[in-house]
Amino acid sequence: MEEEGGLRRAASQPLIRTEGVDAATSPQAGTIVFGAEQEPPCLNGFTSGCNNTWTSWTAGTALASPYIELPNFTIVPYMSGPAKVVRRSPFTLAFTFKKGAKWSDGKPVTAADFRFTWQTIINPKWDIASRSGWDQIRSVTGRGRHVRVTFSSPYAPWKVLLDTSILPQHALAGADFNSVWDTNNNNPHNGQAMATGPFKLQSYTKGQKIVMVRNPTFFGRKPTLASMTFVFRTVTDTEIQAIRGGEVDAIYPQPQLQLAALRGQSGLRVQTHPGTTLEHLDINTGAGNSNPLLGQRWFRQAIAYAIDRNAMIKQVYRTLNPSLGPLQNLSYGNSQKGGRRRDLDVRRPACFGASRHDGR
Repeated sequence: MEEEGGLRRAASQPLIRTEGVDAATSPQAGTIVFGAEQEPPCLNGFTSGCNNTWTSWTAGTALASPYIELPNFTIVPYMSGPAKVVRRSPFTLAFTFKKGAKWSDGKPVTAADFRFTWQTIINPKWDIASRSGWDQIRSVTGRGRHVRVTFSSPYAPWKVLLDTSILPQHALAGADFNSVWDTNNNNPHNGQAMATGPFKLQSYTKGQKIVMVRNPTFFGRKPTLASMTFVFRTVTDTEIQAIRGGEVDAIYPQPQLQLAALRGQSGLRVQTHPGTTLEHLDINTGAGNSNPLLGQRWFRQAIAYAIDRNAMIKQVYRTLNPSLGPLQNLSYGNSQKGGRRRDLDVRRPACFGASRHDGR
C-alpha cells in the first residue's frame, strides 16, 4: 500500500564543479565527467530489466522521440511536428517527422520506424517494460515522414505515448531484441552506432564508464559539449569524495544529509529543485508477509497516520531544501501548477485502530 498522499516529491540535487570547467560557456567545450551513482543493468531501456533512470540519462540520450517532456511537465513536439486527431472514430492521430530527423548513419526517420517500434513493443517474445497505450493501437500506416496511428478506442494520454524513443527498423529488424542492445546501440549488421538524439554512444566499459559523444546528424540544436563521460560511483561516500577531489565535474545524487557539507566548499555549485521522484511507503498485504494484520485496512491506516511526515521531512531535508513539505497527493509534483493537495489532518482517537474489527 502506498501511504495516502505520499511523503513528498524529492528535491533534485545536482552538484557541479565550477573551477576549471568551461562546459557551460565555451561554444566548443570538451568533455564533462559525470559521477553516476548507478550503473545501468544494460543499455536497452525498453526491456524490463534495464528500464531505469540511469539508462535513460546515459545511453538513452542517443534516442529521440516524436514528443518530449519539458521541466515544467508539458509534453511538446520534438522529433516531429504537432500531432493532430484526424478522426474520432476510430480514434486516429497523424503527425510528420521533421525533415532533418535522421539516424546517425544518414538514413531518415520514417513511418516504418514508428511501425517497427510499435510492433517491437507489443511482441510477446520481447521482455518489454511497459506496453501501455501501444497495445491499444490497431494500425500504423504512412509513407516517408508521414505517420498515421489508429487506436482501437479513444486514447487520452497519446502525448505520453509519443514521448517514447523510436527504434531503427533498418538496423534491428530480425534481431533478438531481448539482448541486441545490452552493451551497445549498434546496428548489428555493420557495427555502426545508432542515434537520433543529441549524443551517440561511443563506448561502454562494464563496471567503469559510459562515453557519449556529440551526434553530428542530430536534427536539433547541436549540444555544447563534445562528449559526456559517466563514471560509475555507486557508493555515496565515494561519489561525494569524487566531487570533492575534482575526479568528476558533476554528480546527481539522491538527496541526503551528507551533501549539506558541500554547500560551503569553494568551487562547487549545489542546485536544488523539486523533482519528480515520489517517496512513499509500501506495505505487503499479500501471502507470506510477516504479520497478518497488514491485511487489515485499519492496521495499515494506524501505521500511516502514526508517522509524523512533517518531522521526517524536516529531519532529512532541512539542510538541503527547507521549503519541502508533505506532497499530500500521488499525482502532482511540487513545482507543477494545478496540483490538488488533500487535507490529511486526521483526528486520531486515543487508541487509534483498536476498535476496528470489520476486516476493512
